[in-house]
Amino acid sequence: IELKTFSEDDFELLNHWIKTNEDLMQFAGSALVFPLTNKIIEDLKQENRYAFSVFKNEKLIGHAQILEKENSFLLGRILIGEKENRGQGYG
Repeated sequence: IELKTFSEDDFELLNHWIKTNEDLMQFAGSALVFPLTNKIIEDLKQENRYAFSVFKNEKLIGHAQILEKENSFLLGRILIGEKENRGQGYG
């Protein structure tokens, strides 16, 4: 697994993976509205929020975010996109 800084170029694939409101709720809670829009790009520009594209064998397979808190970090908004990549411990 390799993490690379999330790029706006990766948005289209991330959006493709989120097919329903339920998918979005599981990924982001109530912070974002379905259908996913470029608003997530603005959301990711928040101070202390870091977004990554997840790669396996140079193929983009997912998305993850880290939120820096006062004395800790929170790992969240993890999405492994295609169902064949889920359940393999990548998250």
